[in-house]
Amino acid sequence: MRSLFVFAIFAALTAGCGKAPEDAHEGHDHGKSEASHGGHEQGKEGFEKQGPRAVNEEAASSAKTGPGLAVEAYEVEEGRLKLSEKAEKRLGVRSEKAALRHGVLRVPIQALGHEEGEPFLYVRDKEGWLKRTFVTVGPRSGNETQVLAGLVPGVEIVVQGASLVRLAELDILAGDTVASCCAI
Repeated sequence: MRSLFVFAIFAALTAGCGKAPEDAHEGHDHGKSEASHGGHEQGKEGFEKQGPRAVNEEAASSAKTGPGLAVEAYEVEEGRLKLSEKAEKRLGVRSEKAALRHGVLRVPIQALGHEEGEPFLYVRDKEGWLKRTFVTVGPRSGNETQVLAGLVPGVEIVVQGASLVRLAELDILAGDTVASCCAI
């Protein structure tokens, strides 16, 4: 029941964010069949380098991405997505730079996602792309949790709407939001 409720919220929020699916294939690069997931080696701009993850190529390169749609682009090889400005507004996505507070790097608990029990944050690069970055978390304090590894101060992270960004990503990867939303 929760799956249907979450899907209904996501569908309502992204409704009207784009054009008809048949128009979305124009000029779309169909990408490769590998995405990022896995290891925890730190890369440039606070992103982690991650190992390969097999995905459904047809779903990842389907009519679910393109100009005028909620997800404008998804780079399978890099494992990153770009939401339209309108979708970010409707989904309530807000980001801010990670900063030390009293000498400790803390993030809002709602910014954290989990994949197979591993916590991650969505990091935004200079061009507006969002990428899952796995982190090591420490103790919680109120509505925040300490980040011990995987993030550096000054990197822009999604602090609100991260769970809906995850739904958008799962929709692209799996092609079945209702079945996939339970993995959040």
